[in-house]
Amino acid sequence: MKKITKINLSETTIADSAKSVEEYRRSDYLSPNVGYWILGEIQVEPVVDGHMVVYRTVRNGVACPGVFVSSKVEKVEEKHGVTYVTTANSIYLIADYEE
Repeated sequence: MKKITKINLSETTIADSAKSVEEYRRSDYLSPNVGYWILGEIQVEPVVDGHMVVYRTVRNGVACPGVFVSSKVEKVEEKHGVTYVTTANSIYLIADYEE
């Protein structure tokens, strides 16, 4: 299982970022807020020009099964055993998670 956390906006943000989880959940067009996190299994690995797809089981501490699809991936970096993914909207940190 992975924990995926939005740690910042990307430099090329193409969509406004929500100010809170509640605002993001009510919106059809906002990017997740900084601090947004999910637990789940990556179904489609992040690769440049692709989209990361995650079967999500938890969203911000609340059980919430569903599918998370990122905006277009622009960069994938490995640093100190942690993966950083930059998308058209966001920068995500991906780390192993054990229950």
